[in-house]
Amino acid sequence: MRKKILIISASMVHRTPHVQMYMNMLEKMGVLYDVVVWNRKGDVVADLPKNCILYNKPTDDLYPFWKKIIENWRFSRSIKNKLDIYEYSAAIVVDIATAVFFSLLLFNHFAKRYIFDIRDYSPFCKYAITRKLISKLITCSFQTVISSAGFKSWLPPKRDDFVISHNIDYDTLVSLDQSSFSPLSDKIIKILTIGNLRDPDAHKEVIRAFGSNVFFQLCFVGDGLAAPILMDFCSQHQVSNAKFIGHYEKKDEIGFYKNADIVNCCMEDNMLSNYLMSNRIYLAALTHKPIICFRGSYQSKIIEDYGIGLAINRNEDMLACTKQYLLTFDRDKYEKNRVMFLDLVKEEYKNFFNTLTKLSQINS
Repeated sequence: MRKKILIISASMVHRTPHVQMYMNMLEKMGVLYDVVVWNRKGDVVADLPKNCILYNKPTDDLYPFWKKIIENWRFSRSIKNKLDIYEYSAAIVVDIATAVFFSLLLFNHFAKRYIFDIRDYSPFCKYAITRKLISKLITCSFQTVISSAGFKSWLPPKRDDFVISHNIDYDTLVSLDQSSFSPLSDKIIKILTIGNLRDPDAHKEVIRAFGSNVFFQLCFVGDGLAAPILMDFCSQHQVSNAKFIGHYEKKDEIGFYKNADIVNCCMEDNMLSNYLMSNRIYLAALTHKPIICFRGSYQSKIIEDYGIGLAINRNEDMLACTKQYLLTFDRDKYEKNRVMFLDLVKEEYKNFFNTLTKLSQINS
Protein backbone atom coordinates (compact mmCIF):
# COMPACT_ATOMS: atom_id res chain seq x y z
CA MET A 1 0.00 0.00 0.00
CA ARG A 2 1.25 3.48 -0.88
CA LYS A 3 2.14 5.32 2.31
CA LYS A 4 0.92 8.78 3.28
CA ILE A 5 2.22 11.86 5.04
CA LEU A 6 0.63 12.75 8.37
CA ILE A 7 0.01 16.46 9.05
CA ILE A 8 -0.58 17.27 12.74
CA SER A 9 -2.27 20.57 13.55
CA ALA A 10 -3.97 21.73 16.76
CA SER A 11 -6.56 23.85 14.97
CA MET A 12 -9.05 23.70 12.10
CA VAL A 13 -7.64 24.04 8.58
CA HIS A 14 -9.57 27.22 7.73
CA ARG A 15 -7.98 28.90 10.77
CA THR A 16 -4.42 27.88 9.82
CA PRO A 17 -3.56 28.96 6.25
CA HIS A 18 -0.11 27.37 6.46
CA VAL A 19 -1.72 23.94 6.97
CA GLN A 20 -3.85 24.51 3.89
CA MET A 21 -0.63 25.43 2.06
CA TYR A 22 0.91 22.05 2.93
CA MET A 23 -2.26 20.29 1.78
CA ASN A 24 -2.31 22.20 -1.53
CA MET A 25 1.33 21.42 -2.24
CA LEU A 26 1.05 17.72 -1.40
CA GLU A 27 -1.99 17.43 -3.68
CA LYS A 28 -0.04 19.05 -6.53
CA MET A 29 2.75 16.53 -5.94
CA GLY A 30 0.25 13.67 -5.99
CA VAL A 31 1.18 12.72 -2.41
CA LEU A 32 -1.43 11.12 -0.17
CA TYR A 33 -1.88 12.62 3.29
CA ASP A 34 -4.09 12.75 6.37
CA VAL A 35 -4.45 15.86 8.50
CA VAL A 36 -5.14 15.97 12.24
CA VAL A 37 -7.37 18.89 13.27
CA TRP A 38 -8.68 20.11 16.62
CA ASN A 39 -12.02 21.89 16.67
CA ARG A 40 -11.08 24.39 19.39
CA LYS A 41 -13.65 27.06 18.45
CA GLY A 42 -16.77 24.91 18.06
CA ASP A 43 -16.87 25.27 14.27
CA VAL A 44 -19.26 23.31 12.05
CA VAL A 45 -17.56 20.00 11.22
CA ALA A 46 -20.18 18.18 9.14
CA ASP A 47 -18.40 18.68 5.79
CA LEU A 48 -14.86 17.69 6.73
CA PRO A 49 -13.09 15.59 4.08
CA LYS A 50 -12.41 11.93 4.82
CA ASN A 51 -8.67 12.48 5.23
CA CYS A 52 -9.24 14.71 8.28
CA ILE A 53 -8.72 13.10 11.68
CA LEU A 54 -10.90 15.17 13.99
CA TYR A 55 -10.61 15.92 17.69
CA ASN A 56 -13.92 17.63 18.36
CA LYS A 57 -13.59 19.30 21.75
CA PRO A 58 -13.96 23.11 21.91
CA THR A 59 -11.73 24.88 24.41
CA ASP A 60 -11.24 28.44 25.62
CA ASP A 61 -8.36 30.81 24.86
CA LEU A 62 -8.77 32.25 28.36
CA TYR A 63 -7.92 28.97 30.11
CA PRO A 64 -4.89 29.25 32.45
CA PHE A 65 -1.65 27.73 31.20
CA TRP A 66 -1.97 24.60 33.36
CA LYS A 67 -5.41 23.84 31.96
CA LYS A 68 -4.19 24.36 28.40
CA ILE A 69 -1.50 21.76 29.11
CA ILE A 70 -4.14 19.25 30.22
CA GLU A 71 -6.30 19.96 27.15
CA ASN A 72 -3.30 19.52 24.82
CA TRP A 73 -2.36 16.26 26.51
CA ARG A 74 -5.92 14.95 26.08
CA PHE A 75 -5.83 15.99 22.42
CA SER A 76 -2.55 14.19 21.76
CA ARG A 77 -3.64 11.04 23.62
CA SER A 78 -6.94 10.85 21.73
CA ILE A 79 -5.26 11.28 18.34
CA LYS A 80 -2.52 8.74 19.03
CA ASN A 81 -5.21 6.17 19.83
CA LYS A 82 -6.84 6.81 16.44
CA LEU A 83 -3.71 6.46 14.32
CA ASP A 84 -2.47 3.43 12.45
CA ILE A 85 1.07 4.74 12.48
CA TYR A 86 2.33 2.28 9.89
CA GLU A 87 0.21 3.98 7.21
CA TYR A 88 2.60 6.94 7.22
CA SER A 89 6.08 7.39 5.81
CA ALA A 90 6.64 10.90 7.16
CA ALA A 91 5.00 13.65 9.19
CA ILE A 92 4.58 17.41 9.38
CA VAL A 93 3.90 18.85 12.82
CA VAL A 94 2.80 22.47 13.14
CA ASP A 95 3.74 24.69 16.10
CA ILE A 96 5.86 24.14 19.19
CA ALA A 97 3.20 23.06 21.70
CA THR A 98 1.81 20.45 19.31
CA ALA A 99 5.29 19.05 18.66
CA VAL A 100 6.00 18.85 22.40
CA PHE A 101 2.87 16.79 23.10
CA PHE A 102 3.50 14.52 20.10
CA SER A 103 7.26 14.31 20.75
CA LEU A 104 7.38 10.62 21.69
CA LEU A 105 5.47 9.72 18.53
CA LEU A 106 7.87 11.83 16.45
CA PHE A 107 11.02 10.41 18.08
CA ASN A 108 9.87 6.77 18.02
CA HIS A 109 8.25 6.59 14.58
CA PHE A 110 9.38 9.59 12.51
CA ALA A 111 12.96 10.42 13.58
CA LYS A 112 14.58 12.32 10.67
CA ARG A 113 11.29 11.88 8.79
CA TYR A 114 9.26 14.87 10.01
CA ILE A 115 9.11 18.58 9.31
CA PHE A 116 8.88 20.68 12.46
CA ASP A 117 7.01 23.84 11.43
CA ILE A 118 7.27 26.77 13.87
CA ARG A 119 4.92 29.74 13.47
CA ASP A 120 4.95 31.43 16.89
CA TYR A 121 6.82 31.85 20.13
CA SER A 122 5.65 29.41 22.82
CA PRO A 123 5.81 29.72 26.64
CA PHE A 124 7.46 26.28 26.56
CA CYS A 125 10.64 28.05 25.42
CA LYS A 126 10.95 29.66 28.87
CA TYR A 127 11.49 26.42 30.81
CA ALA A 128 14.74 24.46 30.82
CA ILE A 129 13.13 21.01 30.52
CA THR A 130 10.85 21.88 27.59
CA ARG A 131 13.53 24.04 25.97
CA LYS A 132 15.79 20.96 25.95
CA LEU A 133 12.93 18.95 24.41
CA ILE A 134 12.39 21.60 21.71
CA SER A 135 16.11 21.46 20.92
CA LYS A 136 15.85 17.68 20.48
CA LEU A 137 12.76 18.08 18.28
CA ILE A 138 14.76 20.39 16.02
CA THR A 139 17.81 18.11 15.95
CA CYS A 140 15.75 14.97 15.21
CA SER A 141 13.67 16.59 12.47
CA PHE A 142 14.16 16.03 8.76
CA GLN A 143 14.02 19.82 8.59
CA THR A 144 12.83 22.58 10.88
CA VAL A 145 10.82 25.25 9.09
CA ILE A 146 10.27 28.72 10.54
CA SER A 147 7.95 31.48 9.32
CA SER A 148 10.28 34.31 10.37
CA ALA A 149 14.05 34.63 10.44
CA GLY A 150 13.50 36.56 13.67
CA PHE A 151 12.83 33.26 15.45
CA LYS A 152 16.53 32.38 15.24
CA SER A 153 17.18 34.75 18.15
CA TRP A 154 15.25 32.59 20.64
CA LEU A 155 15.11 29.08 19.19
CA PRO A 156 17.43 26.40 20.55
CA PRO A 157 19.90 25.26 19.34
CA LYS A 158 21.68 28.12 17.56
CA ARG A 159 22.01 27.01 13.94
CA ASP A 160 21.85 28.40 10.42
CA ASP A 161 20.03 25.64 8.51
CA PHE A 162 16.42 26.62 9.29
CA VAL A 163 14.25 26.89 6.17
CA ILE A 164 11.90 29.86 5.83
CA SER A 165 8.26 29.20 4.94
CA HIS A 166 6.54 32.54 4.85
CA ASN A 167 3.13 33.18 6.39
CA ILE A 168 1.40 33.41 3.04
CA ASP A 169 -0.02 30.66 0.84
CA TYR A 170 2.13 30.34 -2.30
CA ASP A 171 -0.88 30.08 -4.63
CA THR A 172 -2.21 33.34 -3.16
CA LEU A 173 1.22 34.90 -3.59
CA VAL A 174 1.35 33.98 -7.28
CA SER A 175 -2.28 34.74 -8.13
CA LEU A 176 -2.26 38.21 -6.55
CA ASP A 177 1.24 39.22 -7.61
CA GLN A 178 0.05 41.01 -10.74
CA SER A 179 -3.02 42.62 -9.20
CA SER A 180 -3.73 46.26 -9.96
CA PHE A 181 -3.88 49.02 -7.36
CA SER A 182 -6.16 51.92 -6.60
CA PRO A 183 -4.78 55.27 -5.38
CA LEU A 184 -5.00 56.18 -1.71
CA SER A 185 -8.20 57.96 -0.87
CA ASP A 186 -8.04 61.76 -0.74
CA LYS A 187 -11.15 61.86 1.46
CA ILE A 188 -11.43 59.25 4.21
CA ILE A 189 -8.44 56.95 4.85
CA LYS A 190 -9.59 53.43 5.73
CA ILE A 191 -7.29 51.61 8.19
CA LEU A 192 -7.78 47.83 8.24
CA THR A 193 -6.97 45.45 11.09
CA ILE A 194 -7.75 41.87 10.06
CA GLY A 195 -7.19 38.31 11.23
CA ASN A 196 -6.96 36.82 14.70
CA LEU A 197 -7.41 39.97 16.81
CA ARG A 198 -4.96 39.98 19.70
CA ASP A 199 -2.69 42.67 21.22
CA PRO A 200 -5.55 44.79 22.62
CA ASP A 201 -3.26 47.43 24.14
CA ALA A 202 -1.54 48.08 20.80
CA HIS A 203 -4.88 48.41 19.02
CA LYS A 204 -6.13 50.75 21.73
CA GLU A 205 -3.25 53.06 20.79
CA VAL A 206 -4.46 52.99 17.18
CA ILE A 207 -8.01 53.79 18.32
CA ARG A 208 -6.76 56.63 20.52
CA ALA A 209 -4.81 58.09 17.60
CA PHE A 210 -7.51 57.89 14.93
CA GLY A 211 -10.74 57.47 16.90
CA SER A 212 -13.55 59.88 15.97
CA ASN A 213 -11.29 61.64 13.43
CA VAL A 214 -13.45 62.44 10.41
CA PHE A 215 -10.56 61.84 7.99
CA PHE A 216 -10.05 58.21 9.07
CA GLN A 217 -12.17 55.09 9.37
CA LEU A 218 -11.09 52.10 11.44
CA CYS A 219 -12.22 48.61 10.45
CA PHE A 220 -11.51 45.56 12.65
CA VAL A 221 -12.22 42.27 10.88
CA GLY A 222 -11.99 38.88 12.58
CA ASP A 223 -12.40 37.35 16.00
CA GLY A 224 -9.99 36.69 18.84
CA LEU A 225 -9.36 37.68 22.44
CA ALA A 226 -8.98 41.39 21.65
CA ALA A 227 -12.25 41.81 19.73
CA PRO A 228 -14.68 42.21 22.70
CA ILE A 229 -12.11 44.28 24.60
CA LEU A 230 -11.76 46.74 21.72
CA MET A 231 -15.50 46.91 21.12
CA ASP A 232 -16.03 47.81 24.75
CA PHE A 233 -13.18 50.35 24.61
CA CYS A 234 -14.77 52.08 21.60
CA SER A 235 -18.15 52.12 23.33
CA GLN A 236 -16.72 53.62 26.52
CA HIS A 237 -14.87 56.35 24.61
CA GLN A 238 -17.74 56.96 22.17
CA VAL A 239 -15.55 56.28 19.12
CA SER A 240 -17.75 56.95 16.11
CA ASN A 241 -15.50 55.85 13.23
CA ALA A 242 -14.67 52.24 14.20
CA LYS A 243 -16.60 49.23 12.96
CA PHE A 244 -16.20 45.59 13.88
CA ILE A 245 -16.83 42.62 11.61
CA GLY A 246 -16.48 39.25 13.30
CA HIS A 247 -15.41 35.94 11.81
CA TYR A 248 -15.14 36.06 8.03
CA GLU A 249 -14.86 33.51 5.25
CA LYS A 250 -11.39 33.12 3.76
CA LYS A 251 -12.77 33.79 0.28
CA ASP A 252 -13.77 37.29 1.42
CA GLU A 253 -10.40 38.21 2.91
CA ILE A 254 -8.81 39.86 -0.13
CA GLY A 255 -11.91 42.02 -0.60
CA PHE A 256 -11.32 43.62 2.80
CA TYR A 257 -7.73 44.43 1.84
CA LYS A 258 -8.72 45.90 -1.51
CA ASN A 259 -11.28 48.13 0.19
CA ALA A 260 -8.66 49.55 2.60
CA ASP A 261 -6.05 52.27 2.24
CA ILE A 262 -3.66 51.27 5.05
CA VAL A 263 -3.14 47.98 6.91
CA ASN A 264 -2.51 48.08 10.66
CA CYS A 265 0.25 45.76 11.90
CA CYS A 266 0.72 47.43 15.29
CA MET A 267 1.50 44.83 17.95
CA GLU A 268 2.51 44.77 21.58
CA ASP A 269 6.09 44.72 22.84
CA ASN A 270 6.52 41.06 23.83
CA MET A 271 8.20 37.84 22.75
CA LEU A 272 5.13 36.66 20.90
CA SER A 273 4.87 39.74 18.70
CA ASN A 274 8.43 40.99 18.34
CA TYR A 275 9.82 38.21 16.15
CA LEU A 276 6.95 37.00 13.96
CA MET A 277 6.00 37.91 10.40
CA SER A 278 2.27 38.59 10.20
CA ASN A 279 0.16 37.35 7.31
CA ARG A 280 -1.02 40.98 7.01
CA ILE A 281 2.39 42.08 5.74
CA TYR A 282 2.25 39.81 2.71
CA LEU A 283 -1.39 40.46 1.86
CA ALA A 284 -0.88 44.21 2.27
CA ALA A 285 2.06 44.11 -0.16
CA LEU A 286 0.12 41.93 -2.60
CA THR A 287 -2.85 44.32 -2.60
CA HIS A 288 -0.63 47.45 -2.80
CA LYS A 289 -1.49 48.72 0.68
CA PRO A 290 1.14 50.45 2.86
CA ILE A 291 1.46 49.26 6.46
CA ILE A 292 1.68 51.07 9.77
CA CYS A 293 3.42 49.38 12.70
CA PHE A 294 5.34 50.09 15.88
CA ARG A 295 9.11 50.24 15.54
CA GLY A 296 11.25 47.69 17.42
CA SER A 297 9.99 44.33 16.14
CA TYR A 298 11.53 42.08 13.49
CA GLN A 299 8.69 42.74 11.08
CA SER A 300 8.99 46.52 11.58
CA LYS A 301 12.62 46.19 10.43
CA ILE A 302 11.44 44.37 7.29
CA ILE A 303 8.79 47.04 6.67
CA GLU A 304 11.39 49.80 7.02
CA ASP A 305 14.21 48.04 5.15
CA TYR A 306 11.95 47.30 2.17
CA GLY A 307 10.04 50.58 2.32
CA ILE A 308 6.57 49.02 2.35
CA GLY A 309 5.09 51.12 5.11
CA LEU A 310 5.61 53.30 8.14
CA ALA A 311 7.25 52.28 11.44
CA ILE A 312 6.40 54.57 14.36
CA ASN A 313 8.09 54.83 17.75
CA ARG A 314 5.70 53.92 20.54
CA ASN A 315 6.04 57.36 22.13
CA GLU A 316 5.46 59.28 18.89
CA ASP A 317 2.26 60.95 17.75
CA MET A 318 0.81 58.24 15.51
CA LEU A 319 -1.73 60.54 13.88
CA ALA A 320 0.84 63.18 12.99
CA CYS A 321 3.33 60.58 11.68
CA THR A 322 0.66 58.94 9.51
CA LYS A 323 -0.52 62.26 8.09
CA GLN A 324 3.07 63.19 7.19
CA TYR A 325 3.60 59.77 5.58
CA LEU A 326 0.49 60.17 3.45
CA LEU A 327 1.50 63.68 2.37
CA THR A 328 4.86 62.44 1.09
CA PHE A 329 3.74 59.02 -0.16
CA ASP A 330 5.47 58.13 -3.44
CA ARG A 331 3.45 55.47 -5.26
CA ASP A 332 6.17 54.62 -7.83
CA LYS A 333 8.80 54.16 -5.13
CA TYR A 334 6.43 52.09 -3.01
CA GLU A 335 5.63 49.80 -5.97
CA LYS A 336 9.33 49.12 -6.61
CA ASN A 337 9.85 48.40 -2.92
CA ARG A 338 6.97 45.96 -2.58
CA VAL A 339 8.15 44.05 -5.68
CA MET A 340 11.62 43.67 -4.09
CA PHE A 341 10.02 42.34 -0.91
CA LEU A 342 7.82 39.84 -2.76
CA ASP A 343 10.79 38.69 -4.87
CA LEU A 344 12.62 37.82 -1.63
CA VAL A 345 9.61 35.82 -0.44
CA LYS A 346 9.48 33.84 -3.70
CA GLU A 347 13.20 33.11 -3.58
CA GLU A 348 12.99 31.75 -0.02
CA TYR A 349 9.99 29.64 -1.01
CA LYS A 350 12.23 27.70 -3.43
CA ASN A 351 14.19 26.18 -0.53
CA PHE A 352 10.96 25.29 1.21
CA PHE A 353 9.55 23.56 -1.90
CA ASN A 354 12.76 21.56 -2.22
CA THR A 355 12.49 20.46 1.43
CA LEU A 356 8.89 19.29 1.06
CA THR A 357 9.70 17.45 -2.18
CA LYS A 358 12.51 15.53 -0.47
CA LEU A 359 10.27 14.63 2.47
CA SER A 360 7.57 13.33 0.12
CA GLN A 361 10.09 10.97 -1.51
CA ILE A 362 10.84 9.11 1.71
CA ASN A 363 9.58 5.52 1.30
CA SER A 364 7.23 6.63 -1.50
